[in-house]
Amino acid sequence: MAARPQRWLLEGALVGMLAAIWLAEYLLLRDELNQLGPGSRLITLGLWKTNEVIVVGLVIALLGVVALLLRNRRPLVALVIVAVSMLAVSWFWPLLYSEFAGALMLATASFVAVWKRADWKVPAAASLVAFAAVTARTYQTSESLEEITATASSEFFSITTTARSLLVGVFAVAAGLLARRLDRQAAELADRNARLERQREVTRERAILDERVRIARELHDVVAHHVATMTVHAGVARQLGGADSPATPALSQIESSGRAAIDDLQRLLGYLRGDETADPEDRSPTPSLRSLDHLVSSIPELEVVTTTEGELGDLPGAVDLSAYRIIQESLTNAMKHSHSKKVDVRVARVNGHVEVEVRNEGAGGTPGDGTGHGILGMHERAALLGGTLEAGPGKDGRWKVSALLPITAPKGTTP
Repeated sequence: MAARPQRWLLEGALVGMLAAIWLAEYLLLRDELNQLGPGSRLITLGLWKTNEVIVVGLVIALLGVVALLLRNRRPLVALVIVAVSMLAVSWFWPLLYSEFAGALMLATASFVAVWKRADWKVPAAASLVAFAAVTARTYQTSESLEEITATASSEFFSITTTARSLLVGVFAVAAGLLARRLDRQAAELADRNARLERQREVTRERAILDERVRIARELHDVVAHHVATMTVHAGVARQLGGADSPATPALSQIESSGRAAIDDLQRLLGYLRGDETADPEDRSPTPSLRSLDHLVSSIPELEVVTTTEGELGDLPGAVDLSAYRIIQESLTNAMKHSHSKKVDVRVARVNGHVEVEVRNEGAGGTPGDGTGHGILGMHERAALLGGTLEAGPGKDGRWKVSALLPITAPKGTTP
């Protein structure tokens, strides 16, 4: 909104300046002709018989000034009005014509028309014709003044000035063509940026979906393990209780349902893994914090200092797995992006939560890097459990990944 008043202020300043120039030209010319009297040979250069006729030329010039206000909305209309008014003043009121104001008006209207019209050739041709006609009349006027006055008046209407006026027209058209080209390049750049932004969004959504599928595969392994354990316990209890035990039918039903659930989970896991294209790592046993030392030793490029606090051996499978994957991803990013190989890893069980913190020098990677999908994947794992994750420079300047994972699933989450 602030740009519109500023634009109108500039428009008003331009129109006011041009109107003042034409008014000054009129007043000077009127005084000069009044002093020369009706017998002056200058009368032959135009319609100067009365001051009222001179006013007509002034009105036509001011009409062209006002037409400039239309140049952004109706560029061709503005150009035609300006060109006709300047042609009329230069041919019928040549001594009233101001080369500076006329050239500025024609150049402004020509520039905008060539710039904004879809078909730039029409305004370009009209502009050059108008400049050529006005320039020819200006040169003719200068020759007549030299012949009539035999003075230095021709300094104002010299061939150099006339040529310069024509060059202004060429420059205005060229500037309009350049503005069109810049606009086209800006539009192409904006379109390219929009396409890249859409592509990044699609890539991001695909990364989220891929990571969720990966998480689902791993959690199904955990669920399958728990179901298998329950099924085995139900079978053992049924055998220990004997056939006469009242609990035997229920235990048999639990055992049968457990085996059916395991079969269903195995089929689902096979589908999620995509047996032919799955990552070999997905076929390995589900990792946990118990194998953290093995993870650290598998990355000899890093100097990792591990600190654990609290009992971590009886964590729920989903929490245990997510904490492990967050640490794994952080170490992978540190190996790829950090200029320092020293990494501090801290895992603590505090007040019903598991705190994971990984610190290293330098950048920690971007979404899409490393195992899974980098920071984006770590966020997904924490959010799945109703937890939080932050990644970025810490107060000490070191890159820090910090996750807080609830051990008991909050209401509304589906771990």
